Amino acid sequence: MEKEPKFMSRIAIFLRCLMKELLNPVIYLVSLMVGALINLLQSGMIFYSWAPYVIPILIQILTRSWLSFRNRNNERLMSISSERDEPSFICDINGNFLVTSGRPAEYLKSEGITDLSSFFGGDSRADPPNLAEALKSGQVIEMESPVLNRIFAVRSRESMEGWMIWLIDVTDRQQLDRRLEGIDKFRQYILRDLETVAREEDIDERTAQLILSDGWRAVFIAMADNRNYEKATALIGYAFKIEEGEIVSSPAVRIEKESDAPVWRSLKDNNRIIARRSDFISDDEWEASYPLHPAVRSFLGLPYPENLINWHEQKYIVIAFDKRGSLTELDKQAFEGQVSIAHTVRSLIDLTRQTDQRFLQSVSGLSAASESSDESTGRHIQRVNVYAEKLARHMGLEEETCRWLGQVSALHDIGKIAMPQIIKKPGKLNPDEYREMQMHSIEGFRILRQMRESQHIPEPRLVLAANIALNHHQNWDGSGYPGLIDRHGGQSMIRSRNKEDYAELRPLKGEEIPVEAIIVGLADKYDALRNARHYKPEFSHEKTMEILKQDDRSGKTGEEIFGAEVWMAFQSISYRFDEIYEDMRDA
Repeated sequence: MEKEPKFMSRIAIFLRCLMKELLNPVIYLVSLMVGALINLLQSGMIFYSWAPYVIPILIQILTRSWLSFRNRNNERLMSISSERDEPSFICDINGNFLVTSGRPAEYLKSEGITDLSSFFGGDSRADPPNLAEALKSGQVIEMESPVLNRIFAVRSRESMEGWMIWLIDVTDRQQLDRRLEGIDKFRQYILRDLETVAREEDIDERTAQLILSDGWRAVFIAMADNRNYEKATALIGYAFKIEEGEIVSSPAVRIEKESDAPVWRSLKDNNRIIARRSDFISDDEWEASYPLHPAVRSFLGLPYPENLINWHEQKYIVIAFDKRGSLTELDKQAFEGQVSIAHTVRSLIDLTRQTDQRFLQSVSGLSAASESSDESTGRHIQRVNVYAEKLARHMGLEEETCRWLGQVSALHDIGKIAMPQIIKKPGKLNPDEYREMQMHSIEGFRILRQMRESQHIPEPRLVLAANIALNHHQNWDGSGYPGLIDRHGGQSMIRSRNKEDYAELRPLKGEEIPVEAIIVGLADKYDALRNARHYKPEFSHEKTMEILKQDDRSGKTGEEIFGAEVWMAFQSISYRFDEIYEDMRDA
């Protein structure tokens, strides 16, 4: 039952081909000439017989109809070439066009573009000397045509006269690749130093730069107070734009949920919002349908936008205004990608800040426990943090190390919580008690090492803090404590809590001592001298500098205790230590 309609359809198609040939005047003209010639040759008269006229007509009509019917799809396929937006060429060996097809063919002809070199705007690969080599390589070459303002993948095949060339428009793909590359660079930059970005708090500005570089005039980036539209009440954000080559931002803008501002639309509809002025009958209708918040409109300071796009990821909302040129599907895809990666980065930054906050809270708690076991005050350990970071920066240590010193130097005496009976003993310690007190550096190292080992994710700041706790009483000339180096030059594994196990070991000296520990040791000693204790009064900055320059008990110089590099650096900024002490003096 299905074959009969198909057969009848073919008959109908053949009859259309037959009718087309019956109406073709060329057939009759050719048959007239052939019939006359045959009659003249046979009888010398033109109208001797009708057969030489009729038979060629029938043969041509039937033959051409059959060929037309049989090749009907091939003809349709060949016609597609002329309908393509990308041109195709048949060229000679020098790149001159012999045949051009595709919709741009007439435009190229009118512009006098007659060869590959002019079509590709002087690209050296399209010049005759390089053309054959480029095409013979068999590889697909991507070249830009300024004539059509498009980028094409060039495919070719050698022919008898030169080359057959097909062009495939890859402009959109290239643009998307460039945008994705920009998004990936943004991601790599953030992840390369997530802690720094989290500290600088400019992620919204960096996101705005990424979006504005894609051709938008302005962007508004905000956070709603709840990812659920029904529960959200307001959002707070900033508008950004480029002025004189620099990105500028508005003051914080709060937009209530009751506002008609379009920035709420995607969260409300849970869908991407795209709007164009051209879709509205009048400007008034356009502005009434998408009214900008007064603060945002004032910041833009330009005519009402021609278009806008709004998208969100959870409670992170972005709306961009005025895309240059037409708003394409690629623009939409790129924008969604930008918002998505920005939200991911923002989430990572928030997580990093929370983790950092928890770490600093732990440090603060441990420091408080440390000070409760000693005469030290909270101000003392805070000042040691500030001294150490200041000196490290002056010495040119790495930024990360300087920052960490400003956070964990306060833990240098954490080991004292393990020996309150010694630390809080009134009066002078006897030699055995003094050796016991020296074990606070070992105890501090053990406490911090245990903290580090208990974490699922290693915390490098605890490694630094543990090394400082262990070595901040080491002296450059080797006269400090604790003993850590055995007679073979190997360092002890720090397992024992018995002071006798360290008695035969020698202390570190010179460059064996971590420079961070020397810095904290100097900061601690400076502040201890400045502070009043039960066994000494408060010393002035000048008196403290005099004692540090040459110890009044051991006779050792500052250079012998702290090393030349640290001591010289300290001397050059010692006035800053005095300023820090006065600014952070105990109440």
